[in-house]
Amino acid sequence: MAMTKRRGCLGCAGLVFLGITSVLGWAVAGTGGVDGPAVGLPPQPLSEAWGDFHWEVEPLEARIDQPISIWLAGLSPGEEVILRASTEDAKGVRFTSWARFEADSGGQLDLSSTAPLEGSYQGIDPSGLLWSMTAPGGAHFHTSADWPSRKVELVGETARGKRTLALTRRYPWLDVERTEIREGGLVAELTLPPSTEPLPVILLLGGWGDGPSPLTAALLADGGYAVLNLGYHQWKGTPEKLVEIPLETVTRALDWIEGDARFHADQIGIFGVSKGAELALLAAAHDPRLVAVAAWVPPSVAFIGIDFGNPNPGSSWTLDGRPLPFAEVQPGLAEIRNSLRFFLRRPMIFRPTYAKALEGAPAEAAIPVEKIQGALLLASGTDDQIWPSATMANRLYERLQQLDAGPAVTNLVFEGAGHGLTFSLWPRGGRRTGRLYRG
Repeated sequence: MAMTKRRGCLGCAGLVFLGITSVLGWAVAGTGGVDGPAVGLPPQPLSEAWGDFHWEVEPLEARIDQPISIWLAGLSPGEEVILRASTEDAKGVRFTSWARFEADSGGQLDLSSTAPLEGSYQGIDPSGLLWSMTAPGGAHFHTSADWPSRKVELVGETARGKRTLALTRRYPWLDVERTEIREGGLVAELTLPPSTEPLPVILLLGGWGDGPSPLTAALLADGGYAVLNLGYHQWKGTPEKLVEIPLETVTRALDWIEGDARFHADQIGIFGVSKGAELALLAAAHDPRLVAVAAWVPPSVAFIGIDFGNPNPGSSWTLDGRPLPFAEVQPGLAEIRNSLRFFLRRPMIFRPTYAKALEGAPAEAAIPVEKIQGALLLASGTDDQIWPSATMANRLYERLQQLDAGPAVTNLVFEGAGHGLTFSLWPRGGRRTGRLYRG
């Protein structure tokens, strides 16, 4: 009887072990189906000889957000062509891209009118080789404020030979002036281009945990704007948790801008990303001084605050000291899975959580975009795995389209893009950033 009991215990232990491993497997398998189509391995070099075809790539030196054109001639009709690009990030990690083409009947290849047969990007995009560069393991691309520029190597290959050249992609760090602002309750960074005339202003709001966005600010400032990158949480001197942040944070910034002769007080726009887009839309709905709004990967409702130590932190925002209505998170399997992922140091996927909260959102949590008086630009991606930004941007757009009169609105939905949508033609890096899975 003792032996029977021992066997039973061993059997129970085996079942417990099997159960634990099954649960852990279920927790970490959640990224299946969200990684997008497989790119495939880059092809082997077609030739090591020097190619006799002609190619033009313009411009050879440009700012990192400027598109390029690539054109090849002297090929045979239908000849296979492979183009590759590579660069290194600030940590010395090499990022690469590639695409395979066929020359047209005239022996030419123009990337402005030709899509690759296969490769690291799809569709017609002459700059596709620049933004589609990735590194092994899905590493994130790291930049450095010490870079005035970086090199990108391009290689064109046929079976008869190859040609190489180097592109220089300039960063605007040295072309602008940055100043910290700590006055009147304002926590911000001001980025200015050289100018003796009053400047239009862009208020820049990052997402949850983003901190300052010096590169985005520099790119915008280099275009002729004064950029006030506003801290509203997780900056030094601001709340650590994104809970009950006053909309008056934006109001104070607008008051400060109006009191400075360097700026056009009647030409103020706001650019928000993710939770920053939520704040930007709400602020613009309550303050007519904002004459233009850009909302990147935006929500259509105000969501619950973010405090990982409290499952019910309350509203993200307040107005006149009162919390704004919000969409609550309902705990379920997706939340249990994210908790296990966090424990296992795997990236968390929040899209199911926010999608469920969106469908259960009270009517009063809807962001009143109908009250926005300035022009509105929405940009989102269909592979956003933080929250369903494309669905929510479409809802905002459809609501505004039903009005007889409302703000002018442009709705850009990018197929296959994730939460890290950017307007720079630099390597997109991995789909994971730290502990988050962005898509």
